[in-house]
Order: sequence, then C-alpha cells, then structure tokens
Amino acid sequence: MKLECCVKLRVDSSILESAFKALYPETIRLISRRVSVTLEKTEDSIVFKFNAKDPTALRAALNSYLRWFSAVKKSLEYVKTF
Repeated sequence: MKLECCVKLRVDSSILESAFKALYPETIRLISRRVSVTLEKTEDSIVFKFNAKDPTALRAALNSYLRWFSAVKKSLEYVKTF
C-alpha cells in the first residue's frame, strides 16, 4: 500500500523564509524507512508532501511535522514581537 498526502499551510510573509529554513533540514534526514517527506515554499505557503507505506507511518509523520511547524511558527511570531 502506498499513501500520499499534501498539506499546504499559509504562512505570514514576514516569517515564511525563516520557517522554511527551520523545517527543511528535517526533510533531508529520514525519520523512518516507511515515510518520506518533501518541503516546498510558495509565495505565501509551505507545502509538505508525504509518501508513506502504511497509515500508521503517515499519521506519525503528519503529527511530527505539523507539531514542528506549530512550534517554529509560535517561536518566530514571538521573536517578531520584539
């Protein structure tokens, strides 16, 4: 079984580049042999593309990457206020 999922997250332009740079290294190193993740930056979004061998691996990768994104976004927004 092969599963694919694409998640597009709109990001404020003031933190887009920094968020992309913070998340990109996590896509180079495989977190599992059962899933691969690519990351793209568009004009106003970050796009995650997941390819997994099974539903459990897809769910785990989605949870990890979306939580990392949330942490990066909150951190950058906090720093931006100073």
